[in-house]
Amino acid sequence: PADSNSLYDIQIDKVNYNYSDDMDITKLASFKDGDLVRLVRDKDDKLLDIKNIENKTGTLAEYIILGTSATSDDLSNNEILTDKGTFTCLSGVTSPEVGAKYKLYVDGTVITKIDKKENTTENYAVTEKVGTDMKWENDKDATSNMKLPKATVYYHNGEKVNYNVAVNGIDLYSSIMLSKNSANNGYEYAVIVDPVFSIPKVYRSGDASFLKKMDDSEYSFVYSNEMYTENTLSVNYNDVVYFVSDIWNKNRYIYASRKSAFGDIDAFTPNKINATSIKINGTTYEIGKYFDKNKLDKYYSGNFIKVILGEDGSIVDIY
Repeated sequence: PADSNSLYDIQIDKVNYNYSDDMDITKLASFKDGDLVRLVRDKDDKLLDIKNIENKTGTLAEYIILGTSATSDDLSNNEILTDKGTFTCLSGVTSPEVGAKYKLYVDGTVITKIDKKENTTENYAVTEKVGTDMKWENDKDATSNMKLPKATVYYHNGEKVNYNVAVNGIDLYSSIMLSKNSANNGYEYAVIVDPVFSIPKVYRSGDASFLKKMDDSEYSFVYSNEMYTENTLSVNYNDVVYFVSDIWNKNRYIYASRKSAFGDIDAFTPNKINATSIKINGTTYEIGKYFDKNKLDKYYSGNFIKVILGEDGSIVDIY
């Protein structure tokens, strides 16, 4: 809360601040105790300005964090997926840790404030998987052979699933976060997140800097043309290359996708300027999140087109 009784200092969240000489103190008249405010401070940590945040603090409740923009392309930079839905973080709210349980203040669909983190999780990356047998690596780089432990509830990519679906959904370099139950004799929940794919990059022959980036990426292997290899030279011209890792950016490999399509353009949907997909010879291809739509300027319905597709089948580039 803000206390404007003093002319020379103010207390916000039990912290005292001095005013800068450039502070317009008359602005304080528009604030009252309990208002949520954003502080602008100078290099000496004195207050330059106080800005009102329109959202109220909201209601305090528990949330399990299931995903962020780092784990899902479907989430924007300030969106958080939880066990109670997707919320937007107010500017300045630090993104919480995936897998952990937090008490958050939420107003409508906006996280206005993080109250506290309520637990610690056991964090693992799957480094090998054959059937239901897996090798796991913890955050101290210790490996163990494990099956997925029994838990009260499982979440895979934000969806609540049963044990068998959870096990089958685990892939090489999936991230698994386990939370102990209150009796400490089992697990309350498990959060499973698929391997994280980087922004796609189309490899062009002779791109020495990108070849160096691949060689320097400390990858475990290259998966190219449905083959495992240690050699980045297996990546070919027009392959779509991803750096894949667990959510902690460890346990990496390089994935090279070799998918394309060609034919005559039937239509842009909904239109060329705002295109989200292109129909080519009767087949519709979604436009990928990272495709440069400026490249559509020289293409029209009826034109012959070649498209490079990412691992999800969406358009990454045209040529």
